[in-house]
Amino acid sequence: MVHEIIGVIPGSPACRAGLRPGMLLTGVNGRRIRDQIDYLALTAPSRVRLDIRSDAGSSRVLIRRDEDGEPIGLSFGESMRVKPLRCRNRCAFCFVDQLPVGMREPLYVKDDDWRMSLMMGNYVTLTNLSDAGFARIISRKASPLYLSIHTLDPSLRGRLLGLDRGDDIRPRLDALKDNGLAFHAQIVMCPGWNDGEELARTLDGLAEYYPSARSVAVVPVGLTRYREGLTPLRAVGREDARGALRIVRGVQSECLARWDTRFAFAADEMYIAAGEPMPRDSEYEDYPQIENGVGLIRRMETEFYEAEPSRSIKSMGGSGRAGGGIIIATGTAAAPFLREMARSVSANVEVRAITNRFWGETITVAGLVTSSDIIGQLSGTGAREVWIPDVMLSADGVFLDGRAPDDLAAALNMSVRVLPSGGAALRRALECGAEVQ
Repeated sequence: MVHEIIGVIPGSPACRAGLRPGMLLTGVNGRRIRDQIDYLALTAPSRVRLDIRSDAGSSRVLIRRDEDGEPIGLSFGESMRVKPLRCRNRCAFCFVDQLPVGMREPLYVKDDDWRMSLMMGNYVTLTNLSDAGFARIISRKASPLYLSIHTLDPSLRGRLLGLDRGDDIRPRLDALKDNGLAFHAQIVMCPGWNDGEELARTLDGLAEYYPSARSVAVVPVGLTRYREGLTPLRAVGREDARGALRIVRGVQSECLARWDTRFAFAADEMYIAAGEPMPRDSEYEDYPQIENGVGLIRRMETEFYEAEPSRSIKSMGGSGRAGGGIIIATGTAAAPFLREMARSVSANVEVRAITNRFWGETITVAGLVTSSDIIGQLSGTGAREVWIPDVMLSADGVFLDGRAPDDLAAALNMSVRVLPSGGAALRRALECGAEVQ
């Protein structure tokens, strides 16, 4: 493929080599470039030759980096962009299949693309990938990947993924390990399917891939109220969660003794469902599964309590307070923890747990709270301002049900403030109520 250069960073290696917008990249060291993955992999060395076509003809331009990791300095248009490969599975627990009709079109897109896994940390099954595609993972040294395992039993994995056959992922895990590539794994635990002894077998099996397997997360299945006609599943109950935590702790003890890492981690929701306290900050190690909801609450608490008081509070010689009439809207899972944090700085705010009626009350995380539920449960409260975490909004700044924060403000007749993720930002806001962008 040919890729048009649309931007060159001033002073960059590409600029010094004389490259300009409008020129065409036809290859790197004589090899064709399909997408950004090829480009990043082939331009990694400190010296590379770019195959360039311009009005003056074709040439091979030497690029020299002054420092390791220095960006070459080129930007490209749509031709270089990774277009996600679609998922053809019918997973028993697929959240997309549990969406109601009439929502925004992008929400119905299912991808299962290793390139998105490499660049963005998306979890993939590797079942929608040909042998040639997998060989590209090996040749491009794509690492670490984020893999949805769920079980190592081929027959059960096939049923969980909605395939018409079994699927044994172990040969591909073997190939990743043999080629020095790393991966993080997840297990979506479905009671009666891959819990109990099966969960223990899967965790033990994955541990044998260490250090290629860097970590594994056990997360409870998320079920919405829109499951008519789908595979019957039940939510993780208290005893299910307690049983899973016993198994995870057992694996952690063994892995700590063998490799000085706990390796396996349970999602925050699992501890909440079990009615058990979250592990200490140190027990999450370097939070390898934070994007999977593993340790989010503990890390927020740690950041909150370790944050320095704001300068304005120090100058006043004491703790500050956010003014009255402020409501923090969050999911039912995080609400008790946020209340405790607010009390610790004497903040005059109300933390309101928003019951998720849109998706169903078993959905408890803040990231899946919709504007319709906030409006339904905060209308008439008389508050002057509502704070929401930024995880409630998509990349384009709207709630899952399509409204923007300005729409929420108009419906509630109160101002809306979006709080950045993290405990330090929450503490600053609670201490002085200063505007947070």
